[in-house]
Amino acid sequence: MTAPAPADVTAYRLGSVLSGGGSAPSPNTPAAWADMYDRFQNAALATPLGIPILYGVDAVHGHNNVHGATIFPHNIGLGATRDPALVRRIGRAVAAEMAGTGTGWNFAPCLCVARDDRWGRTYESFGETPELAASMAMLVTGLQDGTPSVLATAKHYIGDGGTAGIPLVVVLVSGRPLDVAEHLSGWDALVAAWLPGTEGQEVADVLFGDVEPTGKLPVTWMRASSQQPINDGDGKTPLFPYGFGLTYEPGGEEPGPSPDPAGRTVRPGAQSQWDTGYVIQAAVANPGSAPLTGWTVTFTVPPGHQLTGHRNAVITLDGRTATARPPGTTPPVAPGGETSFGFQATRPGGDPSLPAGYTCTP
Repeated sequence: MTAPAPADVTAYRLGSVLSGGGSAPSPNTPAAWADMYDRFQNAALATPLGIPILYGVDAVHGHNNVHGATIFPHNIGLGATRDPALVRRIGRAVAAEMAGTGTGWNFAPCLCVARDDRWGRTYESFGETPELAASMAMLVTGLQDGTPSVLATAKHYIGDGGTAGIPLVVVLVSGRPLDVAEHLSGWDALVAAWLPGTEGQEVADVLFGDVEPTGKLPVTWMRASSQQPINDGDGKTPLFPYGFGLTYEPGGEEPGPSPDPAGRTVRPGAQSQWDTGYVIQAAVANPGSAPLTGWTVTFTVPPGHQLTGHRNAVITLDGRTATARPPGTTPPVAPGGETSFGFQATRPGGDPSLPAGYTCTP
């Protein structure tokens, strides 16, 4: 995307401009920043209504796009201090440096709560509890309370960082199947987008439910690269067989949810199935009035079936009885809310049966 010019503000009546990460004038000096800001504001004042724009920057740990600015520790380091007063003083310093460049709107602080250390932006979080993030929101006070002051933006506090329990959908853009079997258990869904050309928007239409997926695999998807070459009918057991694709069939042999004495219910469904396997997703609901901090779901696996992967649960087998429990990183299920887990399995060809007898217990 081309960065907007001051003339664009006048022509298109833009109300705000953001200098995101790496976006800076040349030369990158405080004076050049102030001059750039003035050009954009003068362009906004040239519109019929003469309404000034909001000019924002990503000063997330200091006015970090400006050469020579003070760079403070990322939020994860500040969370380690447990010192809201220090964070407030940092906010005052950032406000002063921003004001020196003319900018008055800061896209900070980031108040995400990191719930899985594997998340690539854990460093943007003050820590793993909402209480810690809330205490460090004193940065807002530091940015706004005093002279000079700038507008703060508390951001990323919904969902961002809460990777445990949030669906992870992996979209592969590739001209051939990739060797993904060892990673599959950590994903909620895998979408093979192939090489969509200029119509990549249509992939988003499927992901967000505007269009139902109808595609079927035109090739056999290997379980490991050592299986290559692998093709339909050659006797090898693939990760996904030729012709595999999502379906919307009702799943399991349980017609409805199964309750437990505490009110917990489990609702299984076949997310997809084919001749020699299936993917099951089960929702665990908490209709009670208190948070649900733990659950155990048991079910019976038909003879000859083998579990090959699972997500958002630890599943153990004792004979044909499978037991699913949440991993340690899973947050409590709020009253009236639900969580889900899933698993994949293989079955003998021609066997249409699915796991049954789902029961949710404390």
